[in-house]
Amino acid sequence: MLLADFALAGLPNPAAKPLDLAIQREQGSKVPDGGPTTLYGGTTQRQEECNRMLESRFAKPIVWIAVASLMLVLSGCIVVKDSPAPGCVKSIGFPLAGGCFGKTAILDLAVDPETECLTIAVNNCNGGVLEVHNACDETLVLREVEIPSSDRVSLDVVEGDDGEYRLAEVSSNFSDYVPEADRKVEVAGTLGEQEIRLAFTKTAKLCE
Repeated sequence: MLLADFALAGLPNPAAKPLDLAIQREQGSKVPDGGPTTLYGGTTQRQEECNRMLESRFAKPIVWIAVASLMLVLSGCIVVKDSPAPGCVKSIGFPLAGGCFGKTAILDLAVDPETECLTIAVNNCNGGVLEVHNACDETLVLREVEIPSSDRVSLDVVEGDDGEYRLAEVSSNFSDYVPEADRKVEVAGTLGEQEIRLAFTKTAKLCE
């Protein structure tokens, strides 16, 4: 059968491209089943089904993002105002958990000289105390406080009537010392025969 005979019989041209087949369908020509499911000149039902499937797949990440954002808000992980004092941290949602509510802090701790076997760190959880781990062979003496080898202690600041500062051993991470203004604190001591000096700032309340 010639190509012209296909046209006279109302049948599609077998050599036609997908776009031509679409045009022939619009003109009423009989395009046999099994033809292309994707037409360059339009959108088939198969394409619509694929689009719906893609939309549902892309919707899942959006749902997860929304859920994750909600969890961050509820857990108070979105911080709008940071502070070294946990009790002064402002966040969106419920307050951060953990039992840390201090409103004062110890800042800018310096230990001179630094010694590998001696660890002195700041714990600002509930007001600011020093945590000392003496792994040296010698006893650490910080004025009236003696910390034997292998001992761990927490130390709070105490201000004497004469304005001098000393450290006192405490059994928790709660600090009782709340100065009216920031205080520069220096404490001298010894580690065996070696002199050692601590310096830091104890803040006043950083928020109400």
